This record gives sequence, C-alpha cells and structure tokens, in this order.
Amino acid sequence: MSSIKHILIIEDESDIRDLLQEIISALDLPEIRFDMTTAADGNIALTKLKERKFDLIITDLFLPGKRGDEIINQTRKGNGLNKTTPFIMISARLEEEGISLAKEINENIFFVEKPFELKKMERLVTLNLGILH
Repeated sequence: MSSIKHILIIEDESDIRDLLQEIISALDLPEIRFDMTTAADGNIALTKLKERKFDLIITDLFLPGKRGDEIINQTRKGNGLNKTTPFIMISARLEEEGISLAKEINENIFFVEKPFELKKMERLVTLNLGILH
C-alpha cells in the first residue's frame, strides 16, 4: 500500500517551480505518491498553509506578497497545522541573507542556494520526508 506525501512549493519563477515538481515526481519511490500544491505568491501560500497539513514546504526567500522568512515565521507561531513541518528555503542570495535568517528561524529549516544541484535537492526532499533513498 502506498502512502501520500503532501508538499507545498512556493516559488514565483515558473521554471523553477516546474523543475522542483519534476525533481520530486522523478524520485523512484514506488511506495510513495506525491501530492504537490504550488503557490507563486507568499500571501496565497499562507492561505494554503491554513487549509491543510503538509509533509514538506519548499519556499523561495524573495516572493511577491510575503517573503519566505515571513511565511516561516507566521507558520511557526501559534498552533497552526504546519507549525512543525520542515521547510527547505531556496534563494539566489542566501549568502547575504542566510546567516541572519538562520539565527532567527533555525528549527527544521534547510537553506539551499540557487542554482541548486538536482541531487542535493533530491536528498533534502527525501531526508525531510523521512524516506531512505
């Protein structure tokens, strides 16, 4: 019997959003199905985070509406559905922003700099979903 992993991908660049979906879909895990939800805007993402529990959230740092770090902070506050859900944050400018963000929000968050290696993203996805691959 297969299990379903729910993943939210928050990315305003459609080519990167599509690439992330392809990376996850291509994982050779016959016992697991992936249900991926996408958002191109931080405010839309916050609405989706209130509607359902996700197993993993992948977000860009710089987004229209709300930034990725604001999404994480709002998700971690209170008793929402995704308070403990792991995040993977991606950005082309993590070197500048990543150190201060890591100090502020350092629980269950992984930082990946764009452009990212496909294998590294695969490993982070499987690690954060608790899948041995």
